[in-house]
Amino acid sequence: MRGVPATVLGVLFVGLWLPTGEAQFGPEEPLLMPGGLSTADTLRRKEWLLAPPPWGWVAYGATSQLTIAWDYPAALFGFPAGFIRYQLPGRSDKTHFAAEFYAISFGKSHTDERSNGYRLEHRGMQSWVRLENSSQLSANWRLHLYAGGNYAEYQRYFPHKEVQFPEAVYEQYWSPDAGAALEWSPRPKVKVHLNYAYGNTFSFVDQVALKRMVVGQLHFAPFGPQRSAFLRNMRLDLSAIYVNVPIARYRRSLPIPIYPTMYWQWGGSRN
Repeated sequence: MRGVPATVLGVLFVGLWLPTGEAQFGPEEPLLMPGGLSTADTLRRKEWLLAPPPWGWVAYGATSQLTIAWDYPAALFGFPAGFIRYQLPGRSDKTHFAAEFYAISFGKSHTDERSNGYRLEHRGMQSWVRLENSSQLSANWRLHLYAGGNYAEYQRYFPHKEVQFPEAVYEQYWSPDAGAALEWSPRPKVKVHLNYAYGNTFSFVDQVALKRMVVGQLHFAPFGPQRSAFLRNMRLDLSAIYVNVPIARYRRSLPIPIYPTMYWQWGGSRN
């Protein structure tokens, strides 16, 4: 536990063990990407989500069935990116389905050097298409599943600082995307997620199509309705992460949930 910030441990203690008070998630509050995993939830009509960098994105509920999201840091660097998610007709109180399309355009060659184990060169378009399902198993448990395919016009994996492996190039290449997650709500203001994903993901180790990733996440609504809108609409996450990129012989893990992210979600109506 050495080096864990005292503030993060404090939030964890307060969120899990102190009385719940009035802080809580909203009724049927949609979760677009808990732990970076796609769900079948869509934002309510005229609802907004804003996540600051480094995982910066903004999403808007154009209707209660259609959500549009934009990865604005990528766009500012010259790589327009985003996704649309459409919730399919036939939604019930227990389960619903959605279809999602994501795309990013690398108009010029870009080499991602964020990992010390490998470098990844991108050119052209990368996208995915997914079918997603979210099901209410009981009052406190939900299951999320998705399956689809990821397309990469050009990706080249080659060594960086820590690992040596044979260079691998993929051109006009389709690979599978799949994921599963359990969501548990032990308290009105706390949710716990355990996710497994194969393929590309929207956050954490993003734009890496040939990987496996496990995420455990604590998800908080830390402030009650009497607070200012800035605090009332804040959502805080603490994540533990394991990633394996077999093609690069690379594995890394953060075994305790201390990786912090946050976002703001407000407005909206199902009408």
